[in-house]
Amino acid sequence: MEEKETDLVLKDWEMTKDRIKHFDDVTIRLRLQGIPIGTAIQAIGLASFQYTQNIRVWGVTATSLIIALGSIYLIPIFLLDILHYKLMLISVEHAKQIESMSKYKGKLQITTKLTTPKLTLLHWICAMTVYLGVIFFGFVLAYFVNSVTAN
Repeated sequence: MEEKETDLVLKDWEMTKDRIKHFDDVTIRLRLQGIPIGTAIQAIGLASFQYTQNIRVWGVTATSLIIALGSIYLIPIFLLDILHYKLMLISVEHAKQIESMSKYKGKLQITTKLTTPKLTLLHWICAMTVYLGVIFFGFVLAYFVNSVTAN
């Protein structure tokens, strides 16, 4: 009976490792695809300046609106990134919990060896800085472009 229980715990650990990989893949895909698309939208807005500076939508130049849309586009991408990153951290904690069980100590240890609180914090700070920097820069640029064309 204990052998079956051990197998279930090992299968749980394997499934948890699979979920960690899945959440990590989704997070990386969101960053590698979402941030460039958001910045490309902002760049398109800036590149279209000579054609869209005199068009106004709701009192805002079309150039500014396009640039701001790049930042607006990134907000849900950023929120999805946060969600998947948090789910990954929950999975990592679960895997570490299994690895710390006495019957697996020294046998299952990859999650415990690869995870440190300092690296997790550094990763979180870097991701937040990139997202918030691009989003903030887009809104500031949209405001500046709108102000320049208003004169």
